[in-house]
Amino acid sequence: MRDVGSGPLSGLKVVEVASYIAGPYAGGLLAELGADVVKVETEKGDPFRSFSGTSQMSTHFAAFNRGKRSAVLGLDTGSEDRATFEGLVREADVFVSNLRPGGIERNDLGYSTLRELNPRLIYCEITGFGGGQHAERPSYDTVGVALSGFLDQTLDPLAPRLRGPALSDVLSAMVAANAILAAVFARESTGEGQKVDVSMVAATASVLIAEYVNLFDSGRNPDPRLRPAASQSFVLPCSDGRLVSLHLSSPEKFWRALIEAMDAPELLEDPRFGSRGDRIKNFEELQKELEDRFVFGTQEEWAEKLEQGGVPYARVRTLAQAVEGDRFDPPVATVAVVDASGKTWTHPAVPATFSATPVVGPGPPPLLGEDTAEIRRRG
Repeated sequence: MRDVGSGPLSGLKVVEVASYIAGPYAGGLLAELGADVVKVETEKGDPFRSFSGTSQMSTHFAAFNRGKRSAVLGLDTGSEDRATFEGLVREADVFVSNLRPGGIERNDLGYSTLRELNPRLIYCEITGFGGGQHAERPSYDTVGVALSGFLDQTLDPLAPRLRGPALSDVLSAMVAANAILAAVFARESTGEGQKVDVSMVAATASVLIAEYVNLFDSGRNPDPRLRPAASQSFVLPCSDGRLVSLHLSSPEKFWRALIEAMDAPELLEDPRFGSRGDRIKNFEELQKELEDRFVFGTQEEWAEKLEQGGVPYARVRTLAQAVEGDRFDPPVATVAVVDASGKTWTHPAVPATFSATPVVGPGPPPLLGEDTAEIRRRG
């Protein structure tokens, strides 16, 4: 039997019937903190396994499924595998799925069905829209970021292009993991399980909390540059083509420290930037003034000056640079794990540490059906 992890969630049993990102990453977040997560798959496995053209283990699958066990089980009612699956559910604390409602019904995996097997079960379902008339509509990451309002706040309207990692999927997984643990805590008082519904659109909207409060308070859609202006945040190109970010916030000392680092006392006398309020009002003009100065130094030269002056800054790093670290900044912590085929996967380390229940791991992503025989034997 493979090791199933250690940490603050050691002993928590999770059954996952999920694919792609949102559901699997929710299970993965629980697994990396020590939960025993059994991923139940079809004979073809989670479609993300072959997302990069591989038949077994793509980088995408490995990223969101570390530390789990995998069992290939048919879910047909009355079959031997169904009995094994139901045995898992009876012993489980948590069930996680991001199947569309039709898939839930087709496989007879609804809350009422599984609750009959285990009244203490925390049943978490992640969908695009929650219930209602849109429940059957397909939803992926871009749907969530678009309908939540997030894209409106981040896209350049003159050149709208998607960039960067999956956001709505990952946020939904994080909200789901948090909600699952809240339900587990509530069960300590009630003795009963419950259903937890997570909507991708709602989860993504939750990170726009300040923007939505501003909308309802002012009656106007927030300008996407409002937050950077209020926080006095900038991203500035340097002479070597690299970038430096600044976040001056509200203390006056940081503005003055930046002026000193740039050797630009004339900006202190400029009435457009005399107070924080002035600098917010004239944010775009201030951005231009800073850009005109930062192009005369390399990223490293500016890092030296800003470091010495105590200015809140950061060099914009690539992922490779973030992992390496250097004299200015620490590296992003990583951990290497070896799967059952002997392949080494390197992941970001678990981002929290626990003094009394340390996390050892996380474990590797499972090969398809790696644990089927052992789970059938125990079932």
